[in-house]
Amino acid sequence: MVVVVFLTATVAMGQFRPFELPRRSQPQPPVQPAPSSPAPTAPTPAPEPAPTLTAPLHNRGPFLNPFDEVIVEYTGEQVAGWLSNTIDDVPCRVSPAITFPAGLELNHYEITVSFTGTGEIKVSVGHAGNNDFGNILTKKHLHRPFQPARSDGPCRFSSPYHLETTAWILLSAIGDVQISGVQFHCVRGQGTNYGHTAMAFNFAGVDLPYRLLAPRQIVEGKRYPLVLWVSGSGGVGSDNSKQLEVFSSARYLYISYFNNDKFACYSLAPQMRPQTDIPAPYWPQGDLGKPTPEHPDWPLPNAEGWYTQATLALIETLINDPAYQIDPDRVYYTGFSYGGKACWEFLKAAPDRFAGALCVAGWAIGSVLSKPTDALKETLRQEATAYRHVPIRIFAGEKDAMRHGSQVAYEVLKQLGADCEYTEFPGADHLGITGRVWTNTKTMEWLFEQKKDSTTD
Repeated sequence: MVVVVFLTATVAMGQFRPFELPRRSQPQPPVQPAPSSPAPTAPTPAPEPAPTLTAPLHNRGPFLNPFDEVIVEYTGEQVAGWLSNTIDDVPCRVSPAITFPAGLELNHYEITVSFTGTGEIKVSVGHAGNNDFGNILTKKHLHRPFQPARSDGPCRFSSPYHLETTAWILLSAIGDVQISGVQFHCVRGQGTNYGHTAMAFNFAGVDLPYRLLAPRQIVEGKRYPLVLWVSGSGGVGSDNSKQLEVFSSARYLYISYFNNDKFACYSLAPQMRPQTDIPAPYWPQGDLGKPTPEHPDWPLPNAEGWYTQATLALIETLINDPAYQIDPDRVYYTGFSYGGKACWEFLKAAPDRFAGALCVAGWAIGSVLSKPTDALKETLRQEATAYRHVPIRIFAGEKDAMRHGSQVAYEVLKQLGADCEYTEFPGADHLGITGRVWTNTKTMEWLFEQKKDSTTD
């Protein structure tokens, strides 16, 4: 059977606490999976290997540590008993279903094959929200591309889907090879959303819901960057979930970069609350952050508004807590759409906090779909003077009506001598560019190379 270890301790510090909205029921202790009557193509279980338990990834900071790891090992004899199948035209053997309780999040897998001989071995992993192997055969997105087995380490796979509970090892052996063992290793999150733990931070008497992802491994004495994600309007709410929308950089930091030490970081995703939740003296209960003729619509993240000020206070609290080991000179901004507008508001509110920014499909001044006038450009120039020292990369789609605001921001910043570049994707609309930005390793490398000069503070 697969044994699951949960870490459920929390540490209360200051204004932090676990998020208190209703959560899904906690996972029950796992049981040995009993195979249902399989379809003709489905593999039947071989004798279950004994699991090897591992320690939690880390136990740092005042937040619920949601991760643990488990290793399941198969002998060569057990592998020989796996049923055969063909996936993506590759003949292979398929392990018994490795099943975990509902409520866990499985995204990262490592498979190591011990073998001798001169043939070729390829491995993959199938993954699904249930133990129906038929889905793996018919749906290509539920198994990863095959990789050649490595002699110097495991093959790593990441699933882009949330709350999957079952995995299968897919193994193809061609030629003269003798397999002596296979090791399956996975990282599992409890109650996480793309690796991010739900928390809340009280500001002006109202909770700011947020999600936080920590580096996979935390080295004593090392400092780590913090990447802020601000969502589009679809993320507005109070459920502490919608802000991790499909367009979010936070998702990609977990799915695509979590295993890469080069991108080890804290990922912070605070949720914009509806305007009816905002307390005085902030708009609409007061004047702070209210709409202006220059910024007439979509005011929730305005520079003086509750959301922006609460988020900045949270960032400073995290930085000042030594448990996190956050590098104050490597705080980065990322945002899409409404979060793209918020980029310029955060830079206005705290021009010396951010070391770099990625602004995707946003606008800096005027109405959301308008072309800024010369008068608005002059206002933006005056505003941008305060943050022109922050390196910024701006992205928009050719068919996105919001691109006019992005183009004007680039024009003004270049006139001010800023380190700023603008990329417009041909043929792309408003929603079609985020994945192309967040999966671009060179773009993310550029962001993580930025470091604020503390002497200028």
